[in-house]
Amino acid sequence: MDQFTQNFWQEYQRFLKTMLTTEQPHPQTAGLSMLAQKDMAVALALLFAVDAEAIIAFKSIDLAPFNKAINTSLQEGGRIFLVGCGASARMAMQIEFLCRQRVPDSNQVKAVIAGGDIALIEAVERCEDEPSFAIKHLEALGLSRNDLVIGLSAGGESPFILEAIRYASTLCTDKPWLLYCNPATALITRNEHHVITNPMVAHLCLDVGPMALTGSTRMQATTVMTLALLSAFFGIESELEIFLDKIKHLPLQALASFAEYETSLYQQKEHVLYHVSAQYSLSILADTTERSPTFNVPTFEHGAQKTPAWAYMMIDGSHDKVDAWQQLLLRAPEVLNWPDLPQTAQSYLDEFDLSSSYHGERRDIYFNEVADGLSLQYADKIIPLDMTGLSVSMRQLLLRLIMVNHSTAVFGRLGFYQGNLMTFVKPSNFKLVDRAVRYIQFLAQAEYKKQLSYREVAEFVLAERVRLSDKVSIVSLGLEHFVPH
Repeated sequence: MDQFTQNFWQEYQRFLKTMLTTEQPHPQTAGLSMLAQKDMAVALALLFAVDAEAIIAFKSIDLAPFNKAINTSLQEGGRIFLVGCGASARMAMQIEFLCRQRVPDSNQVKAVIAGGDIALIEAVERCEDEPSFAIKHLEALGLSRNDLVIGLSAGGESPFILEAIRYASTLCTDKPWLLYCNPATALITRNEHHVITNPMVAHLCLDVGPMALTGSTRMQATTVMTLALLSAFFGIESELEIFLDKIKHLPLQALASFAEYETSLYQQKEHVLYHVSAQYSLSILADTTERSPTFNVPTFEHGAQKTPAWAYMMIDGSHDKVDAWQQLLLRAPEVLNWPDLPQTAQSYLDEFDLSSSYHGERRDIYFNEVADGLSLQYADKIIPLDMTGLSVSMRQLLLRLIMVNHSTAVFGRLGFYQGNLMTFVKPSNFKLVDRAVRYIQFLAQAEYKKQLSYREVAEFVLAERVRLSDKVSIVSLGLEHFVPH
């Protein structure tokens, strides 16, 4: 039994308990994939409507204590560590980027990413589920008693993030904070010793309901966590109504045509290249890299991987690989060269070329900065994206929202999820294994009236995950295995 499987079974009982809100199907999006296949504009309208509902719910959450903790730490000169995995790691990096823009060369705000900065592009196996790596990373950064640690866990259960919070609670003068998007009662039901029961830990619940695509916390959960951080660091509360108005008046028909165009390219076995300025590069990077675990498509290609990613990104004006990383992060990338951590060598990271020197046979899509926001250019079409009245940080968030919904609609039309269930989810960590297991159980019962035990399905998923090919549905494999038809 490999270490991943052994560790999963140690957590097994937790997964059998209360289902988290972020893992429940959204009642309004049950037919999302069929809608994307029938009417792309209507599908996009539904996705943005769910976003708007989440933002409206967010507005009623009391952020004052959290904002005060951030502002006090900044005023006192302490460092702030934003700890994240996957989508929350990319969100943390976005905040660090904005803080570095505000105060050049400052190291006061630091994104701590499970696996190091390479995980911005490609997940590093084991890190999200390995608590010891969190301590090791914070120790390497010299965490001191004067620092503030903020954990960003949409589900509220990432072992890496929870251990970072626990460790900080024993060392730092100021209580660390955990941000999460599930009811505290559900987290404690699943784990009576959850870190939020620790009186030395502060926490902020950002529960805004289920995700538009079941379990896809890169959607509404990441949006509201981003808003909470932007509120604390940049005071964007006055922009929320403007932001909601921008969502309401997006050019949906034009965006639907764009989604249909990209869908047609993939159907013809072609690939795309997004051209974007450094200012908006993290927003595009987040969507393109998160497509891999969400829909089980190839990650960004590098020297050892010849299969091309369906979508790739180029930072306009960057001269070479080193310059591209510098523009992306406003610093050199952090590489963790630990013997027990795979895929971390500098040479591996250098194989990802995000610069203008990148060469590949792809269809070009441009995001051009204009006075009132952005213009999206593809083929012979231009789509203006009006962002007047929004700060740079909120413009970045709006672009991220547009692209996440865009790719969700595209992959819905391509059949990479069923209804609103992520049937092609890549089971690369505990959360995603659990998700695949429950989807197989759900569809076996709903479509074939067959009840499957969690344990037997989990054994199948854990065995198949190591040989799962790109563009193959783990859920379909499970249904074929347990319910031959």
